[in-house]
Amino acid sequence: MRSRGWVIGLLVLAALACGEPAAESPASPSQDDSGWASSVGRRRVILILLDAARLDRFGYAGYSRPTTPVMDRLGAGGMVFLNHYAHATHTRKSLPNLLYSRYFLPSLFPSSSAVPFDTPANLLRRPDPESVSLPRLLMQTGFATAAISAHSWIKPGTRIAGEFQELQDLAGELHRYSPPAEIAVDRSIEWIDRHRGEDVFLYLHLMDTHFPHGFGADAREFFGADRYSGGRVTGGVAGQDTSQALMGVDRRYMDALYDGSLRSVDRQIGRLVEFLKREDMFDDTLIAITSDHGDHLLELPERFTHGGPWFETLARIPLIISYPTRFEEAIEVESFSELVDVAPTILGLLDLPMPAEKVFDGRNQLAVAQGRAAGSERVLSLHGIREGRYKLLLENPREFLSSNGDPADESVSGALFDLEEDPNEQHDLWSDEPEVVERLLGHHRSALHEPYRRFLAAVNHEQPKLPFAIASKHFEAAHDFVEAPRDSGPRRLQKMSQPGQWLRSRRSSPGWILAREGAAPLPISFAIPSGAYEVVVHAAGGGAIRLGGNEPIPLEHPTGSGDGRAVPTVVGVTRVDDEQFRAELIPPTDGSWLKVTMLGFRPMEDQQAGLEAIDEEHLEQLRALGYVE
Repeated sequence: MRSRGWVIGLLVLAALACGEPAAESPASPSQDDSGWASSVGRRRVILILLDAARLDRFGYAGYSRPTTPVMDRLGAGGMVFLNHYAHATHTRKSLPNLLYSRYFLPSLFPSSSAVPFDTPANLLRRPDPESVSLPRLLMQTGFATAAISAHSWIKPGTRIAGEFQELQDLAGELHRYSPPAEIAVDRSIEWIDRHRGEDVFLYLHLMDTHFPHGFGADAREFFGADRYSGGRVTGGVAGQDTSQALMGVDRRYMDALYDGSLRSVDRQIGRLVEFLKREDMFDDTLIAITSDHGDHLLELPERFTHGGPWFETLARIPLIISYPTRFEEAIEVESFSELVDVAPTILGLLDLPMPAEKVFDGRNQLAVAQGRAAGSERVLSLHGIREGRYKLLLENPREFLSSNGDPADESVSGALFDLEEDPNEQHDLWSDEPEVVERLLGHHRSALHEPYRRFLAAVNHEQPKLPFAIASKHFEAAHDFVEAPRDSGPRRLQKMSQPGQWLRSRRSSPGWILAREGAAPLPISFAIPSGAYEVVVHAAGGGAIRLGGNEPIPLEHPTGSGDGRAVPTVVGVTRVDDEQFRAELIPPTDGSWLKVTMLGFRPMEDQQAGLEAIDEEHLEQLRALGYVE
């Protein structure tokens, strides 16, 4: 902890110090003398997640551009964290880490038969009995709760949505990817105003810092008056050349796009803060601002956007907490903190206890800030660990945590980086520093083996109510595949697969499998909950699929364009009785080829089940952005 030369103080209101009882039910708001519901003395918690926000682009972290003046001012009267880490590199895994304070939980449900589940085994998992989400815990304490989300995966009917009393799904409601922060903040102000007589918890998920980035007014100001003439930056994901790092004007333009998006969302947060101050709510409002992961901006070749290895650019994220009734001046926390620490820290600031039968994985960082507890020495992810100057990344973490944990086991593999000498994580020291590797592996297993065992023990047998998809890279097959070379664009598909071969590519999501005439039928299987499903095959070319012991169902798709793009075809209803889906893919007999990217599933047990939560218009936007195939 350091003060930046400021006097550090922490004032706890007498009422909170004395442990006042929990707030009354939201159904009974207090009133002032005029009969109107009063906001005075009410507690408000606003948790803001800036999707794909990098710590190193925030002013409080030392960035030179004025990207975050509003958020920096919030931190100047509260707590800021200089070494805060996400546990994953994409939203589906990080958001459960944040809301439940759990290292391991099932990922966000994609809610579409055209969007593959990133970890299909999670279909058979549920939150463990000792877990509880922050919104549910606060709701049980008397808080009104809501989520206002611009993210495409936070949908009605999902487990995350069920943790809130109200969900405003802006992406679904407006049929667009990434509605701007201006709309989300307008909705937030309306919701807070409507609940001004109650204790409230609002989760606000903003997408402005996520690709694609527009060349708006803030980006223009950062870039300057010159017209962009570089040509390498698209502003989005689809079509972006990632083979080389950006240099010169291309580097300036990419930075201006990202920084402009951050500055724009900072301004919208400023509108929310001004509303709270104008309505005399600010002092009693706890505002926590963080992210789910950072973003690569092509500072290095092939490192673009997010997902993939737990590199520092993706792992280090901001955390700012403002709560004027609790803080007199700023506190900077320099020791390590993690996304799982956010929920227990908020609970500590509210002086609310954990239920006896529940437990968070994270720590209350308030104790660290007050000097009552030592800071953490390391941060953890399923995929690695950082301790001091060293960062270890694991290639097979699930196998390692499930094994006896012997570092000498040849199946344990990964990479080790010295961040002081190699901040870009390019030079692997795994073979050169065996003692460091052994020490970090030991700490990783010691800290995460039990949480992982607890996660695996929380088994789910219920059929989901919303659609999902399984990518071809997760198909278990009776035959061996030939792995496709890296340069395997759609126009080369027909040439790459030899007669008799099944070819597979796992290099991108969802990947694909492909065969030409002459290949044997391919039995495939994978685990999903039992129940009846309508099956959707995403394929290109010809061939057929056999569901169970039924007759083959033809798959006929146009191939004349040569682009190899898979299109969805509903092939019928099948029943899974033993939590194992089985089918057979049959290559064509007319000299053409069959390419399959994924299988979609629409549950049929419930009259409302199986309805697509993401409509085709929204999916087309996601495809155009390169977010899904």
